[in-house]
Amino acid sequence: TTTTTTTTTTTTYTLYFPGDVVDYHDGTCWVESQLRHPINGKLLVILGWSLVLDEHGAWCIDRLDWQDFRDEFRPGIGREEWMRICG
Repeated sequence: TTTTTTTTTTTTYTLYFPGDVVDYHDGTCWVESQLRHPINGKLLVILGWSLVLDEHGAWCIDRLDWQDFRDEFRPGIGREEWMRICG
């Protein structure tokens, strides 16, 4: 369980990795992580990581995809559909 604090709120969550890394075998891969409520397991955030290999063989972040499902951060247009198929 991890706790983060901002100037206005404190959020406690559990970091969860629902699957394996998807390696496309072309120097890119995808990793999904989820932030869930530590007691009831409610999905708070899905964070997708697109990674690329650099010239030294290290994985570097290419793109982040953040889907926030907390009530105070209501999903934007089309986000409800994303949740239905991926959540």
